Amino acid sequence: MAAIQRSEASGYAAGSDNAKPPVAAVAADVKAKLAEARVSFCPDPKTVGGKFTATFEKSPERTFASVNAGDEAFRVGGATLNGQFAKDLYDMGWQDARKYAAFHNKLFSSAATGRLVAAKGPVVALNPNIVAGFVRRAAEKVGVAFIDVFKNKLRPWHANNVAMVYEQ
Repeated sequence: MAAIQRSEASGYAAGSDNAKPPVAAVAADVKAKLAEARVSFCPDPKTVGGKFTATFEKSPERTFASVNAGDEAFRVGGATLNGQFAKDLYDMGWQDARKYAAFHNKLFSSAATGRLVAAKGPVVALNPNIVAGFVRRAAEKVGVAFIDVFKNKLRPWHANNVAMVYEQ
């Protein structure tokens, strides 16, 4: 898993989901923060007593976005790592993992190829788990990356677990 960190401590960990800024403002804020992002990798799970890397850290030191190797239907669920994401998000009661497929498919079909595109308000509304979403679309479904920014109250384990990077 990869952690995406920013140089400043402020961000989506603070604040309330009750006072919602416009989707365009959230998207612009997230896009600006993505420009500052730096990538680091989680330690080998054997060094911390595990067999596999967890989908999300229980108490990350920095803002964290976990990478999910998705599937052609753009859903969260199924087998292997994508199935573990569904289990961790849905079974643990944080999110309704079934909401990602319709959102990802709509965002994919409405996005231009080859650039990062923010989801507009009606598309974001398809997924009640998120406050913002982005896609970098390839010509086909293979090579696509989504960034799903979670609502504050729906972050797994810790407030610093802010997003899922979904790749196909």
